[in-house]
Order: sequence, then C-alpha cells, then structure tokens
Amino acid sequence: MKNIKDLSKRVSENQKISQKDAHNIIEDTFNEISKILVEEGEEVRIKNFAVFKYGTVPGKKTKHPTTKEEIVIPDSRTIRLGLSTKIKKGLNGRELV
Repeated sequence: MKNIKDLSKRVSENQKISQKDAHNIIEDTFNEISKILVEEGEEVRIKNFAVFKYGTVPGKKTKHPTTKEEIVIPDSRTIRLGLSTKIKKGLNGRELV
C-alpha cells in the first residue's frame, strides 16, 4: 500500500523539488479539497482522475439488534467518488494511465 510519504517521494523526483516541499504541497492540496467539500459544499473535479461529489444516504426504520426496539436512522450526507474514464479503462487493461 502506498501512502503520502511514497507519493511525496515520487512527486519530488518528478518535479525536482525537495521531498518536504512535495509533502507540503500534497497535504495542502488534500486539505483544500476537504475544505471545499465540507465547508463550501461544492463538488471537486480533477481532470483525468476523479470527481468528488455529495450523495445522500436515505434514512430508514429498523430494529435494534438487542432490544428489538424500532429505531429510525436519519438521512446522512456522504461523499461519492467517481473515477475518470481514463482510470477505469486503465484498471481493466484497455488503456495505460
């Protein structure tokens, strides 16, 4: 599994910048995406990568597993990730990403 450290190393090599600078840029990018999604409620489109957009999970009535009491689970918001066609094709071996 790759993490931000691995990503920072690759970006620093590709862009000829320090790994620390690459790490800071990546963290800032993801922090800004989070702010846009959470605070501003806007979707984020990144060309040839993905779209982050809001979705709603509808509430439902169910029974508590232990007490068998009927409970209501309210609607909740979630973030949905839609992958770009380019990535989907790459995953299925039809095109290199």
